[in-house]
Amino acid sequence: MCEACQGTRLRPEALAVRVGGKNIAEISSMKIVDAVAHFRQIKLSDYESALCRQVMPQVLARLEYLCSVDLCYLALDRSLRTLSSDESQRPT
Repeated sequence: MCEACQGTRLRPEALAVRVGGKNIAEISSMKIVDAVAHFRQIKLSDYESALCRQVMPQVLARLEYLCSVDLCYLALDRSLRTLSSDESQRPT
């Protein structure tokens, strides 16, 4: 395993960025329902709110959509090959 990325296949610069205390690899490994809860509980400073005013609502909306189509139990880092045919063919 690569010591720099710890098997995440992400650059150290990407892993250094944290949102609510977690980096992108940690968030991606969460179940979608847990990621929704994580993003809902984040408290941002005024400066952080200004930086994230467009991104955070979009992230939450997309995660909540996945829950609305009953995919809350999936993790974001799960590859398409591991989904059953029913999961991968759900209508959008």
